[in-house]
Amino acid sequence: MIITERDQKALEYLIDIRCTYLTGRPVSPVKLAAISSAGVAAGSSAPSNSLAISSRAPSSDDVGYKLSFDFSSSNPYFTDHTLEKTYYYKNGQVDEFGEFLYAKSIGCAIHWMGGMDLTAANVAGDAGGPVSFFTFFQPQSLPSEFEVNNMTGEDYVALLDEIKSDFECGRDIRNEVRFTGTRYINWMC
Repeated sequence: MIITERDQKALEYLIDIRCTYLTGRPVSPVKLAAISSAGVAAGSSAPSNSLAISSRAPSSDDVGYKLSFDFSSSNPYFTDHTLEKTYYYKNGQVDEFGEFLYAKSIGCAIHWMGGMDLTAANVAGDAGGPVSFFTFFQPQSLPSEFEVNNMTGEDYVALLDEIKSDFECGRDIRNEVRFTGTRYINWMC
């Protein structure tokens, strides 16, 4: 996660970061197209592995955690007092280290004050679009099953990398908040 100088100014209004665990049963993933991380098999457009992404809305039965970032009411960047991102686990599946596997994440919209959007294209001359910590909260747009089936191996690998990076970032923040509490604010900035 990259925190720019512009982000640091907005993060000065950060009061607290909380991690709330969701209880219930894990999200049941929907099996999508099978494309290996190595790409589509040579000479074939058929995928060879699988990606599981939940297509249903979250319910009170889901397991995961929510990261909540509380900001001062005097924050001149956006009107929201709390920005949240929620991570959901796959139904009872764990990796080789005993960690639950993720199903999806859901971010939130940020209601920026006029001219203060740090994620908008061409902010402060960013030709290719800005890099900002606050893109972390943008709702992730996952492709439909049809779109996954029609992806090139390279595009699929890029999608997997993006999803993996998002979940690793959320996990790192969760772990830091869990072990250090609000001191994470100092570590992050």
